[in-house]
Amino acid sequence: MSSPSTDVPVPTYSTTNNNDLLKRIEASSCVKFPILHSPASCSTNLRRLIHNANCENHYEAYHIEADIVDAFFLAIEKGHDDVVADFIARGWVSPDTTSRYGETPLIAAVRAGKLPMVSRLVALGASVNNYGRVRSEDKTIALEDRPERTPLMVAADCGHLALVKVLIEDYGARHDLIAPDGAIALRLAATNRHREIVQYLPHFRGGSWKRWKHVHHKQMERLRRAAKRLAKFLLIIFWDCPKLFLYDAPKELCLAVWRRRHRIKKFVKEIPGTIKRGIIAIPGRIKSAGKAVWEGIKKIPYCVKRVLQAIWEALKKMPAAVMTVLRWVGSGLTNIGEAIADVFAKLFSFLHTMIMAIVTFFRRITLRDIWDGFCYLARAILIDAPKAIGAFVVSFGKMTYDVLTAVFGSLGSCIWQIGVGILWLIKYIPLRIWTMIEALGTSFVKAFEELMVFFNPKRM
Repeated sequence: MSSPSTDVPVPTYSTTNNNDLLKRIEASSCVKFPILHSPASCSTNLRRLIHNANCENHYEAYHIEADIVDAFFLAIEKGHDDVVADFIARGWVSPDTTSRYGETPLIAAVRAGKLPMVSRLVALGASVNNYGRVRSEDKTIALEDRPERTPLMVAADCGHLALVKVLIEDYGARHDLIAPDGAIALRLAATNRHREIVQYLPHFRGGSWKRWKHVHHKQMERLRRAAKRLAKFLLIIFWDCPKLFLYDAPKELCLAVWRRRHRIKKFVKEIPGTIKRGIIAIPGRIKSAGKAVWEGIKKIPYCVKRVLQAIWEALKKMPAAVMTVLRWVGSGLTNIGEAIADVFAKLFSFLHTMIMAIVTFFRRITLRDIWDGFCYLARAILIDAPKAIGAFVVSFGKMTYDVLTAVFGSLGSCIWQIGVGILWLIKYIPLRIWTMIEALGTSFVKAFEELMVFFNPKRM
């Protein structure tokens, strides 16, 4: 165990915001310095916890270490150079301490776009070519599933050209490092269409096999999950359900009858007496039936009134339901009409561009302009128009829900949910099959893409 030095003056940041943290550090004797990894990113050491004589000290040390690392990385993201330098000078952390997300200080500074902080960290001894995890906004991704990157890869991925140049020219960052998933700085920049960075980085062919293997592994896992779920679904539909109704249920029924055979025998013996008592009670039951019929006749007007009231309430809700349908039709046709009009507008624009290019002998309008016009036209025909039609069809479900709820209330909602469940059963098998086809297609597309990248490493 080592205690932090106290001969370094407390920075302004700590004095104003972290004075309590400094007192906790001075009062604790269980914190190991320097902290190399945030304890929040590590699994709990159960042996240390069990054999520790004072569990409170263990928990206090855990929280102090986590708070120190969190404050250190917050200072990096905010650009507080003096605070970062003070944390390292005190020996609390090292220039390569990783955060709770697995980030290194340099990666955090690059992600935040803090060029002075990058220079300060390198001057303090941070490793330029060390790998670290990339922080993700998606909290569901496990730490070990987050990609490993170098600071240069993160800068290229985020499009920070100045940081890319500084890391390579001033600090000797290597552009030819290949991440475990096959990522390289050049391909990360090209994938995100950062043209200036792609032009700046030198040609490098590497990591193609790893990149395809990484995507292929994920898609095969996706295919296996879909196939497993499909097989389980088919097993339930074509084996478990028939077995339940044709074998298990009759078997249990027969066993139940056999176990109660003595009671059934007794019941059969009592049938003649039961019939005799029923015949004797017929006059009294006829009298009771007559009274019940009379009571029912007296309630007929009330029942008719309730039925008419229910019909009237439903009729009063019909205009709202009709308006919902009309709004759905109007909105859908409007969007489809706008998409079709956009197609014609793009078509006329494309024809105008071609005519003007021919008339001016390509002096003002280039082939690139004609190609862009063709791309806009193709997008309007193949993407925007089908998207508008698809949105119109998809909105049918919400419209039917609104109509059924408006007319029948909670009963309409139940009817809609039953319909959704039936539709889900119908779609389940095609969706799982499509997922498997899509996974295979993604793997083949990635293989073709990597083949094209091999011939042109700067392909975007």
